[in-house]
Amino acid sequence: PRQEQVYSNDGQDPLGQVAPFPAEENRYLLAVVVWGDPYLDTLEELTLPSLLAEGNLPYLHGAGAIRLVLFTNAAGATRLEAMPVLLAIRRIVTVDIVTFPTELSVRPEIYKLMSAMHLASLELARASQSHFTFVPPDVVFSDYFLQTLEERRRHGAEVVFVPGLIMQMETF
Repeated sequence: PRQEQVYSNDGQDPLGQVAPFPAEENRYLLAVVVWGDPYLDTLEELTLPSLLAEGNLPYLHGAGAIRLVLFTNAAGATRLEAMPVLLAIRRIVTVDIVTFPTELSVRPEIYKLMSAMHLASLELARASQSHFTFVPPDVVFSDYFLQTLEERRRHGAEVVFVPGLIMQMETF
């Protein structure tokens, strides 16, 4: 079976929920797969604010068209829409919230779901000819992170691998 059957929403391809990209020379896609209160809390309190830091989304805003795509379930979509930080991001970036059936966001389906959403993100990047990065929902981006990636891309880098850190949230 084709992979999109795993993440279909009432038989519809979730990427149909994403508006077409503008015809700008440089297109950037940032994709987040997120659901559940602990991850949504971290996304709201740490990850999204860090994307607004100097040298991140504000820098890319002048470099081309940016799309932030958030893959989530219905409850996550409701929470995301209510986040003031997402409103601030929408002032400089196009945001799409792509929903998937809530029943897929529980065990044992979660790993298939995450894989399918990551694949959907890559397919969207390829189809829109966008420069692309995953945004884990529980990561803090340093100032100038996206600017550094963009400068490396302009100098010929095609792939930049950035290792993540694993930490205990309760001790953080």
